[in-house]
Amino acid sequence: MNYYKQSLIIQDRHLPANHPDMAMNYSSIGDIHRCLSQYSLAMEFYKKSLDIREKSLPPLHPDIAASYQKIGRLFDFMKRWTEALENYQKAALIYHQALSPTHPKVIKIDKDIQRTASKLK
Repeated sequence: MNYYKQSLIIQDRHLPANHPDMAMNYSSIGDIHRCLSQYSLAMEFYKKSLDIREKSLPPLHPDIAASYQKIGRLFDFMKRWTEALENYQKAALIYHQALSPTHPKVIKIDKDIQRTASKLK
């Protein structure tokens, strides 16, 4: 994690504010916190990543969908199925418009939605 944080410091010095490369590091740090069951910290980093991507990328960019999917997965880990489903659906809207129906990310998000929706029944 220290390397990601060092990378963010370097990027902050040399890249414009809200550069998409910074979003990737924030997302990776969020992944580490999620794996350590530090869900509040993971959410902070995922939301920071999403915020940067929404400001710096076109609205239908797959990286924005990836951020929503990670937030959905985090809610899934927290057993907050409704919020997980909402974020998976946001990701799906983008993936379905930006990618082919047979793309692995489209197939995966559709499975995430089905799995999570079944937990709400």
